[in-house]
Amino acid sequence: VYYTKKKRRAQQVPPEDSSTKKERKVYNDGYDDDNYDYIVKNGEKWLDRYEIDSLIGKGSFGQVVKAYDHHEQEWVAIKIIKNKKAFLNQAQIELRLLELMNKHDTEMKYYIVNSHQDESPNAAVADPLRPRRRRIAAVKNPIFWPTLTEPEPTPTHQETGSVDIAGVVTDGDTVTRNTDPRSPVLRHTERRLHQPPPILGGGIGGLAASYYLCRSPQVTKVIVLESSSRFGGWLWSTRRPDGAVFEHGPRGIRPAGAVGHNTLNMVDDLGLAGEILPVTYSHVASKNRYLYVDGQLHRMPSGLSGLLRTVPPFSRPLLFSVAMEILVKKSKEEDESIHSFVSRRLGKELADIAVDSLCRGVFAGDCRKLSVRSCFPVLYNAEQRRGSLTLGMLLGSGPTPVAPPGPLAQRSIKESWAQWSLSRGVESLPESITDYLQQSRRVQLHREAAVKHISPSSSGWTIRLEDGVISADHIISALPAKALSSALPPACQSLIQELQDISTVTVAVVNLEYDGSILPVTGFGHLVPSSEDQGLLGVVYDSVPFPQHNRPNGQTTRLTVMMGGAWFQEEFGAPEAVTEERLLARATEAVQRHLGVTAAPSWSRVALQRDCIPQYYQGHFRRVESMRSFIKENNLPLSLIGSSYDGVSVNDVIFSGRTAVEELLGTGV
Repeated sequence: VYYTKKKRRAQQVPPEDSSTKKERKVYNDGYDDDNYDYIVKNGEKWLDRYEIDSLIGKGSFGQVVKAYDHHEQEWVAIKIIKNKKAFLNQAQIELRLLELMNKHDTEMKYYIVNSHQDESPNAAVADPLRPRRRRIAAVKNPIFWPTLTEPEPTPTHQETGSVDIAGVVTDGDTVTRNTDPRSPVLRHTERRLHQPPPILGGGIGGLAASYYLCRSPQVTKVIVLESSSRFGGWLWSTRRPDGAVFEHGPRGIRPAGAVGHNTLNMVDDLGLAGEILPVTYSHVASKNRYLYVDGQLHRMPSGLSGLLRTVPPFSRPLLFSVAMEILVKKSKEEDESIHSFVSRRLGKELADIAVDSLCRGVFAGDCRKLSVRSCFPVLYNAEQRRGSLTLGMLLGSGPTPVAPPGPLAQRSIKESWAQWSLSRGVESLPESITDYLQQSRRVQLHREAAVKHISPSSSGWTIRLEDGVISADHIISALPAKALSSALPPACQSLIQELQDISTVTVAVVNLEYDGSILPVTGFGHLVPSSEDQGLLGVVYDSVPFPQHNRPNGQTTRLTVMMGGAWFQEEFGAPEAVTEERLLARATEAVQRHLGVTAAPSWSRVALQRDCIPQYYQGHFRRVESMRSFIKENNLPLSLIGSSYDGVSVNDVIFSGRTAVEELLGTGV
């Protein structure tokens, strides 16, 4: 309560109770004592809601009382600021603080702070000398971290002594707390980090989070812990001395949408704009994409003419499926497999051939198991909000992330980029982020630093490594879900189980180089439906979209063959048992059979990417929702980022790092 002068109470004298002294004088018409503190009366009721029970303690700016909230039927603590103009700024700061706390908990999920306003003229908020109104901030019993350890004893009045119940200051939109562990109201709600926030995992997600943390003046130190010998994760490029570049993971990044713009903004900020290799929508690699069905290549329909006529391997024009789709009723199910969704709305043939192949190319997964809601949220939302994919595409399917395009992203829009890479390969992106972090002198990068165990502590977490221990207020985990689950303490069992339930698949990536121009067709590449060849996912014609990655001297053709995925075990057995020779033989045989190439490759490289792509099976969104609810309900100082949760693309993973940092700091980056 920010209390100021009230109307005179005629003929009333403040009663004697435990909070008053017989000798002291009264001021403010009998409402305040000689220390400008409101004279608390046990049993007094404010706003016909808060009944005062007793005095908890006094601080330099006022006092704290225990009160019963008759509306919510629970006990609350209320702070009363001294009736003196010198404390006006303090009152305004604390009001702002309460507003920020409410802002950071808009759903009132944790009930940390609850504010109410009374428009009666008995008291003022802004001006303590002029009656206007009173504002009551009732601080409820919060959920304290660590809740997974033994509960701490509740401090008595004698232990707390003189209490500043808020115990916090505000720094812009940042909330910090009183670090006194005895503080009875606000603990572990801070945003200012007193210790460097370790980032577990040095893939593109962990590096992105580090990058965004370094852009904030609030952060003075960051630690990145990577278990392997290199940073960058699946963004992995081989650069041969003769100038040729081969990708063992993602090879082209889409610029579209907010997440695409966000990545290009980062690329621009890192000084990589001059290394961009754009591929426009008019490029042959964008227009020509193939399916390998019934033993031959078929060009996917594109443009209006392709929709109007029957194009093999389809038995009718695709426009027919699109036109009929608008009449299909929307599903009432909260989730559905991609195959079921497309079969219902566009026809089984399209689902069996095109969508099956697409999911194998993007997720290396089975569209009969993958969730449409999690893998293609735009399609799911279009049906739910507009009742039709067609209307959803035309009218919009709901809110999307916001990332204003910078100069490079604006250029991508103007020039109609379909995808882009970098002149030295996509690994240049994590390498540039690493250089940026090292130059900032605020980041400690640790390779071969596997996390063995994480346990809760009074200040947050204790992280145990092979050769040391790190304490942290908060952890940002960019580890794969199963890797994180093996490090968490047993008290997090429900979270551990949810993390372990997120499946992954292994993909064999075989890079091949042939002398001369050996392709019978020109385009981005071809995909293979599971009905044709389960083990062979597709072939990318790398030399077509990015000829700059060919060696400068002599004509060559670079290809990448992708195999396994959800069918790896069935086709090749256990990943640890399969040999590179077997994978290479299967890849070259596929190139010969699909493309008619009889020559042997002049160079090859086999990379077995184990557990590289998480599989968002039906119900994935509920699983992620459950994990984050567990984290919130237990006030775990933990952020989950990376491909296990909110999208497997490079753009999605980078954006997840940004989102986590913004939530942690309480401000934009």
